[in-house]
Amino acid sequence: MQEGIKVRICISRILMIATLCGILASYLFLRTIYTPLKQTTEPQTISITKGMSVRGVMALLKEQKILNDFQTKAFFIWVKLNNVEKNLKAGTYILQGKLSLNQIMNILVSGKEAQFELMVIEGDTVADFKAQLVKHPAILKTIGSMSDKALAKLLGSSYENLEGVLFPDTYHFPKNTPDTIILKLSYDTMQKHLNKAWDNRAKHLAVKTPYEALILASIIEKESKVAEERAIISGVFHRRLEKNMRLQADPTVRYGMPAEAEKITRKDLRTKHPYNTYVHKGLPPTPIALPGLASIQAALHPDRSELLYFVAKGDGSHYFSEDLKEHNLAVKKYQLKQKIEEGGLIE
Repeated sequence: MQEGIKVRICISRILMIATLCGILASYLFLRTIYTPLKQTTEPQTISITKGMSVRGVMALLKEQKILNDFQTKAFFIWVKLNNVEKNLKAGTYILQGKLSLNQIMNILVSGKEAQFELMVIEGDTVADFKAQLVKHPAILKTIGSMSDKALAKLLGSSYENLEGVLFPDTYHFPKNTPDTIILKLSYDTMQKHLNKAWDNRAKHLAVKTPYEALILASIIEKESKVAEERAIISGVFHRRLEKNMRLQADPTVRYGMPAEAEKITRKDLRTKHPYNTYVHKGLPPTPIALPGLASIQAALHPDRSELLYFVAKGDGSHYFSEDLKEHNLAVKKYQLKQKIEEGGLIE
């Protein structure tokens, strides 16, 4: 009788210990699952291919040193317990911040792929844009050596030249997005902004079409480094166009020069190429860069002063004048100062 009691007590103790061990094991396991991992403090990219098994994902996490051996096994068990082994979706994901195993599992189940980034800056050229597409590792290259004319047709553009008709912005996309998709988005975005701005333009402008506004906006973009000056510079150009004066915008000269040329010389100002507004009156044949929305708005909302001239002061801002005499004095003051600072005169 007493031996039976002892056996029951012993069994009870064993069961209690087993229960406590189970509770402790469960606690330690859940702690492993929900504790942020130190290894993921730096952004890491993981690409799951279609048809990859849970063990394949485990191997990938371990291979990229996102998880250690113990964490990998815990991850496998957690995926099984949640019955989501068939829900891990193919794609490229960014694991960023101190993520837990549970958060990693939810990211891979969500299907929300990593969004890569391409930044196109106001004032960049279409050549700059295309160069970024070529070197970006997450973009699928499809256009190759396609001409601008063929590419414009592919994008649905009525312009054979793509300069200026693409919108400078920061674009986000998943891995293996074709370059044509990004270009199409950029083109459509520019058309949307340009058409809206044109519909709300000021009256009595020197530009007569949205494309002319785009050309002028591109020059304003390259000339203005101070935001407050955009409308003033626009006003100067509008008045010069109305008076049949040459725009004499240095960036148009630069656009027609070889890329390796360092500085604009006096000889360059006299060189006859279609974009040189020191030689030709009116607007150049196409935009000279990709203008941002602020420059487009400035092109369509010029100031209404009598200013006709401006010269760079060397600090990013300009000195504006109403007459040639005042302008010539400003040129002597600011350009001579700049040339002295640069170590000599340019002939």
